[in-house]
Amino acid sequence: MDEFAGSNPIYRFGEFELEAGRRILRTCPANEVVTLTPRAFDLLLEFLRRPQEPIAKAQLMEALWPEYVVEDNNLDRAVSTLRRALGDHDGEHRYIKTIHRRGYQFTMPVSIVTGAAARAALEQPVDGAPQPKREPTHIALGIGIALVLATALAIFAPWNTNTRSASPAVAASAGSGMLAVRFFGCEGDDESQSLAGALTTLLEQRFSAIPGLAVLAPGAAWSARNVEESAAAFGARMHAKFVLGGEAARSGPQLHLSVTLTDATRDRVLWSQEFDRPIADVGAVREEITAHVADALGIAPQAGAPAAQAPVDLDVHQLYWQAERLMTAGASPADARKAIALFTRTTALDPRFARGYLGIGRALIYGYDLQPPTLSAVARSEVGVQALAAIDRALELDPALGEAWVAKARLVSDPEQAARMYRRGLQLKPNYTEGAMYFSDFLMGGFRAADAIDVLEGARRFEPGAPLLLWLQAEALMAARSDVDGSERLLRKVLEMDGGKDIATVPLALLLQHQRGRFAEAMRLFQDRPASTFVRASMALLYLDMDELQAAIDVWNAADPPPGFQLMLVSQYRRDPSQAAQLARALFAASRADMYGMAAPAIRDEAVATGDYAAAIAVLEPAHASRPGPDAPVALDYNFSIAFAHVLILSGQRERGRSLARSVLVRLDADEIGRPAHWFARQRAQLFAMLGEDDEALDELAADQRLNHWSRWWYTGEVDPVFAHLHGDPRFVALVASARRQRAAQRALYQQMIRRGDVRVPGTERGK
Repeated sequence: MDEFAGSNPIYRFGEFELEAGRRILRTCPANEVVTLTPRAFDLLLEFLRRPQEPIAKAQLMEALWPEYVVEDNNLDRAVSTLRRALGDHDGEHRYIKTIHRRGYQFTMPVSIVTGAAARAALEQPVDGAPQPKREPTHIALGIGIALVLATALAIFAPWNTNTRSASPAVAASAGSGMLAVRFFGCEGDDESQSLAGALTTLLEQRFSAIPGLAVLAPGAAWSARNVEESAAAFGARMHAKFVLGGEAARSGPQLHLSVTLTDATRDRVLWSQEFDRPIADVGAVREEITAHVADALGIAPQAGAPAAQAPVDLDVHQLYWQAERLMTAGASPADARKAIALFTRTTALDPRFARGYLGIGRALIYGYDLQPPTLSAVARSEVGVQALAAIDRALELDPALGEAWVAKARLVSDPEQAARMYRRGLQLKPNYTEGAMYFSDFLMGGFRAADAIDVLEGARRFEPGAPLLLWLQAEALMAARSDVDGSERLLRKVLEMDGGKDIATVPLALLLQHQRGRFAEAMRLFQDRPASTFVRASMALLYLDMDELQAAIDVWNAADPPPGFQLMLVSQYRRDPSQAAQLARALFAASRADMYGMAAPAIRDEAVATGDYAAAIAVLEPAHASRPGPDAPVALDYNFSIAFAHVLILSGQRERGRSLARSVLVRLDADEIGRPAHWFARQRAQLFAMLGEDDEALDELAADQRLNHWSRWWYTGEVDPVFAHLHGDPRFVALVASARRQRAAQRALYQQMIRRGDVRVPGTERGK
């Protein structure tokens, strides 16, 4: 605990000053920010809180990895990374002393700035301090995995799966079996469908409110409502031990209902009954069903719970169901507006209907997500305020409404507050798998992929056959651990599921391309998907990886208009730095930050060819000034920073360039902890080469090939100017020859696949 917890303590030691609350380390008196990864910052903070005190390795590992079991070498690597950031050279250890086989000791005296001095330090500007972008909401999911999540949720997770109420964690009740509330059968028009949906929802909500009873996620339980199959077959397919289902009909003021509870594992009916009651008695009927099912399962029905006491207006619930149906996959902004009107009507009929207000808030969020990016900030703010007000009203009426806590988490700006809300919502609604997906995406956005894996594992208990959950877990495994085997296994499993090709084909192809070097198989997968701009760019790179230049050009020409990204790659392959740089400059002019890592080397290559480094710096410097901070996605920052550091060194700004290169090495070392050794070998090799450490660079390049990271080796071995001085080195020559042999082998395999008809001839890909 900091001595001045809550007051943003400032620690001073040696030539550094650390501001704990704002998580900034800077030099004194130059006031320059030192880049640290989150883990390195936490480690330094632990040392500063206990200066000149020996700290056992176990204590440090528990502080840095409180929820995981890690090995000593993870800590040793983190200490090495921190030493490098503080400027310690090998064996120097001015700040951190190693206590053999025991731990570490921070040896530098530490002082804490307090009072007016602290306030003055807080008010002074920090040169180069990272300014993380803080949007007022978490509504827009962003790019990459989040963008695919938004699309995939529309495909696999109908919006109407948010109909659950409070439910604690799963216990051992009912023989540790899962209960599936199957969508009730009905015959007739939309009115009959809404009746069946409302009754199914009411029962699912009620059973979810029983402590210790695990209820299958409704999105899974209702997905096969039109499939004729037995309860036993349904339970086996859904991994549910118990299945509750039946038929529903309405005749004027009368409700006709038949309900059956089946032990699906034994194909045995545990209880069955028919009800013919007035519509006004639907709440009492629900409680009778609950009591019978609870008795059959040997659990307490919790008759005194708020969910059991709340009055039920079937007309309101049917109206609510109709609104939900408007918000299923492919809903338009007009659908969202209609849904808001219906949700609003439910609250007019029953002002205490919490889910109606939740529906309003979620429909506003959904409509916001569909708005074009030109929507003004004021309009966005107004939407957020309206949605938050509706969701707050829902929580005021029902604080145990887990889905509302998740919805609110997407609207708050404070990440820690949002995380608490996500966790609270999922504790109340552990079978709210859609909420788990949003939470996992939030965690991935905060670079907490390991936590995202845990969330997804928990969600899969309630929807074990959900392809989207498996896909998200595969993505999280790669982000957190670079677990290629685990990710590939999950992605191949998704491909075997209904609709799995829609979300797993491209990620698996990319994995085979970049982490396996299996270009021919990756091409077969890419050709199985509609040729979007991204797919075309990936296919063009694949063709170049197999030395199929004309095929790459054909893919580029097939688009209308041809995207510049693909042509930039082709230009690099053709050794045309001028054209590649021209296209790269267009990406910078358009502020395509997601492409900076690919475009910056093209700018650098032209500068090397022409000697005009000032022009390159004029393009790269502004992007560097606005680049993501230390907590930003590494894919958007490493390659850009490496190219920029090289330009600085070549332009004569040697010390600045070398300093940037060393800071990137620090981040690479830290980010590699928990991943396969040498995972960032190619980036590290570039940095070592520009720092004059050629033996280390060659070692890293050899390790890169051992990992089967073969993609773009034509650029690394034959184009990248950072390695130009190594072209005559026998080790480098051998590595280039190995890369060529690998490309030739994949090209031959691809030609065999063409002859067998497994893939199409280049230039005939889908979407041409």
